Amino acid sequence: MKGIRQAISAAYPALAMDPDTVASISRAMRKIEMREKADVIAAPMRALMDLLATGEAYEIDGRVVMSMPDIDEQFAARAEWVEVPPAIEGWRDCWHRLAPDLSTYYLGVLASRLRDDKPITPRLVAQAREEFDATVARIPDIPDGKISSAIITTQIAWELEKLQTEAA
Repeated sequence: MKGIRQAISAAYPALAMDPDTVASISRAMRKIEMREKADVIAAPMRALMDLLATGEAYEIDGRVVMSMPDIDEQFAARAEWVEVPPAIEGWRDCWHRLAPDLSTYYLGVLASRLRDDKPITPRLVAQAREEFDATVARIPDIPDGKISSAIITTQIAWELEKLQTEAA
């Protein structure tokens, strides 16, 4: 990828270049950048799916957890390990807002089975992985700001739900 980026940046922007060509190159560079970011974002979940496919999982206090690398400083300060079912459910909630046409059914089944400490099958993990990969593949096509907006909306919805549960 680095070679492609260097080749594109060597040609971009030339003063005599057609504005449509410049726009096309800019879009292509953004897609490459977004694909790379998507791969970084997806790495922890992909590592989890690889582990689950072998029949293994990490647990803390009887809850399935996954390691979260230092993707960004703000997140790393909050957690090194996160519980898997809420992470999957948060991912699903965001994607219901971003691309309701994408199925996340098997991700939901996986989260539910992990939360309830029920057995999971390699087939279920493969189906959930397929859905997860489909969402990750969609990231480069989403307009700037829409992902962060969906994340914030999901966080707000979860906080409201938490407050309603505490009040009841």
